[in-house]
Amino acid sequence: MLQHGFCQQWVLYLDVLECSCRCTPAIKPLTLTQSSQFLVGEDSALCFKGLVSSVRGKMPIPDGIRLKPLGSASQRLSSVAAARPIVSPLHSELCSSLGHPMDSPLSSIRRLLERLITFKPKHSIMLQLETESLTQRMPKTTKAAVMVIGGAEDKIHGRQILQTFWSRAGASNAQIAIIPSASREPEAIGDRYRTIFNDMGVKTIEVLDIRERDDGNKPEWQDFIEAATGVFITGGDQLRLCGLLSDTPIMDRVRMRAQLGEITLAGTSAGAAIMGHHMIAGGGSGESPNRALVDLTTGLSILPELVVDQHFHNRNRMARLMSAIATYPDKLGIGIDEDTCAMFEGNDLFQVIGRGTVTIVDPGQMSYTNQPDVGMTEPLSMHHLKVHILSHGDRFDLHQRIPLPAHP
Repeated sequence: MLQHGFCQQWVLYLDVLECSCRCTPAIKPLTLTQSSQFLVGEDSALCFKGLVSSVRGKMPIPDGIRLKPLGSASQRLSSVAAARPIVSPLHSELCSSLGHPMDSPLSSIRRLLERLITFKPKHSIMLQLETESLTQRMPKTTKAAVMVIGGAEDKIHGRQILQTFWSRAGASNAQIAIIPSASREPEAIGDRYRTIFNDMGVKTIEVLDIRERDDGNKPEWQDFIEAATGVFITGGDQLRLCGLLSDTPIMDRVRMRAQLGEITLAGTSAGAAIMGHHMIAGGGSGESPNRALVDLTTGLSILPELVVDQHFHNRNRMARLMSAIATYPDKLGIGIDEDTCAMFEGNDLFQVIGRGTVTIVDPGQMSYTNQPDVGMTEPLSMHHLKVHILSHGDRFDLHQRIPLPAHP
């Protein structure tokens, strides 16, 4: 199970577009962002791990609520459609506990979340969900961001992307953790980034040279992650990176703190590939989209609604990303060129930084694909697929799924 501190937790993704039930007059509405992520702990306490647009009302937690685990980290649910088979067995129990007649499972769960929203759990690692606490944890003025870098970022001249990470992490007051685990030469790559950030004036830098899964349990490194203001994940092999970090206490805390806006997290190349729940592990290039062109596995779910590809136009990977999106049409594809970054700031927007482009492959209005019906090497059809190309300064609204031009 996912481990956060002393309590087990289970993950459920809900899409607010599917949660359109009317609440009873006694329960004021809870407004959530699309694809918000909730954690339910063994105390039947609710943790929030995403973005809340607004929280209103304070309802007491009802007696008798019992929630069952929703699976391991590798079985996390990424859509309401996927959640229904597991939600349904709890439906009657939830309705009975909440004192409502039988209605849709999602309506029942929505009411449950509204009732639990102000419950304070025992363990300090669990998150308090009162409006005041959220305001303290995620102030509107925060500079924290998640920076998804396409690889080969400038390390010598202007260092625009690395300078942005440095600034967002706290500039000269930053405390930066470098995770070089994707590399076959982690000591050398860790020292290289240490030198870069030292040159920028950072005094506190720790290289977390995780070479075995047990290293992800080291108390001293967990303590540093708790104090860190920035975490930088280097390039290399994304399969190696996930194998070493997935479901470790260090990675779970990095993920949670990044999603709460408490730290600036950057990943370059392989460190970018691991950002989504579904990850491109490898594949070919330069062909028509087809199922054999891309190898997919499970990533680290920092930005679970995305499928990320890197070194994008530099290595002709458009067809590879389209093939991935044909497999997972509920996700948004994002291809990032070298020395280019998509910077997510926790407000449903990301901004492009750097000298290349970010390509968006949006299947939201896709009307047809033959992906389930063709052989591995046969070409794929994808009708009404949207593609956007964004350059430096452009932004993208993840909720509305529309590109926005750079500010004048």
